[in-house]
Order: sequence, then C-alpha cells, then structure tokens
Amino acid sequence: LNVHAPDSVQPLNATQSLVPMIGTAPDASIYALKVFAAPPPGEMDSPGADSADVLAAMDRTITLKRNFDRGRSIAPVSGDGTEDHPYVYNALNIQVVNMSLGGASLFPGFEADDLLTLAMLKAGITVVVSAGNDGPNAMTIGSPASGFGALSVGAANDARHVRVAIDTHPDFALGQGVVYRPTDHLQVAVFSSRGPTADGRTGLHLIANGVANFVQAANGDIGLVDGTSFSSPMVA
Repeated sequence: LNVHAPDSVQPLNATQSLVPMIGTAPDASIYALKVFAAPPPGEMDSPGADSADVLAAMDRTITLKRNFDRGRSIAPVSGDGTEDHPYVYNALNIQVVNMSLGGASLFPGFEADDLLTLAMLKAGITVVVSAGNDGPNAMTIGSPASGFGALSVGAANDARHVRVAIDTHPDFALGQGVVYRPTDHLQVAVFSSRGPTADGRTGLHLIANGVANFVQAANGDIGLVDGTSFSSPMVA
C-alpha cells in the first residue's frame, strides 16, 4: 500500500501502520431487504436468490417510497433494531436502490424484474444494478441490469488495486504487481459482462472498480474481492 496507494496508509507506531476503512457513502442511511438465503452450515456462499423474493423486495421498495410520498410516518412499526429483530417500516424515503444480483435474460427489458426497474424509476427511485460477471463476451448483461429503468454497472480494472492485490497475495511477492499490471490506464475487468443487449441497446452505462475492492464481509472478515457486485454499490 505504501508503494501503490500511500494516501490510504497512516502510521501507527515504529513498526505498524493503519489502513482506515471508511464506507463509500458514510453518511447514507441504509435499509436492507433480504432476498438471499443464508449459506449452508460451514459454507460462505449463499445458494442464490429466488426470483419471487427479488420481485417482492422490489415491489416492497416501491410501496415504502409511495407511502412516504403520501405523508405516512417513517417511524418503525415493529422491531427493536437488533440483528434478530430489525426495525420494520411502512414508509421510507428510499431514493437509491442497489441490486448486486442478476441472472440470464431471454427477453431483455421485458423480464418481470426488468419491468419493475422502470416502475421503481417512475416512483422516484434510482435503480443501480450489477451488470454481471459473464464477460468478456458481448451480450452478457443479466437481468435486471437489462431493465429500461436500471443503471447497469460493470467492473473496472484499476492499476493500483490490482498491484496491491498481487503484491499482498501469498503466491506472489512485493514488486510483482507492477509486472502483472505494467500500465496505469483504466480498463474494463476481463470478467465484467458487456453489452449490447439482445435488443440493440448499449447495455452498460457505467463502470466502477471491481477488482481487489477492500471490503468487510458479513462475518466481519476484511479482504480484497472482485466482481460487479462490488462495483454497483459504489455507484449507488
């Protein structure tokens, strides 16, 4: 980090340094709608999200925003704010939604979740969606990133992030990051899904860093991870 991103490091003492971890939008209020099942015991990855749950969450977001616009109270109606009993609301001023999920589309723009992105936009909600990790081939953007109301976000490959990841990887050594990524130009990550969509739209609207993102996992672990699922929330 001192070599590739010195501004991110603060000295602690003679032998140690700190890397402060600050969220991309530290002043944002975040409301989570759970659509992914919990991982099986002993595993890290969720088995996925059911389409019905995703659609229900999108519809619930529209309801919360419309109720707020109609003047309903944003006070919690149940829950105590703890992990096992989170607050439940009937109205919230939801302005931006991030969706780090997606799947294959047979009819881009007209899948059910694609259509709901347009309904959310009409309700005053900006919808930001991961494009997918099915690149580098064309026409690989998933749904609901292919929705007419969605901002589709691909993954950028930033030289500093890649070099830090290589230099700190146990299979490499300090200095090999520059060898692995010799140029400084910004490029689209090889795994990032790309347009156009099957109906001829550009498909990809924005890119944000998606390689070696410095993040905290749900279990508290901190590490460098890849994927458009981490590009999308930065845009959101």
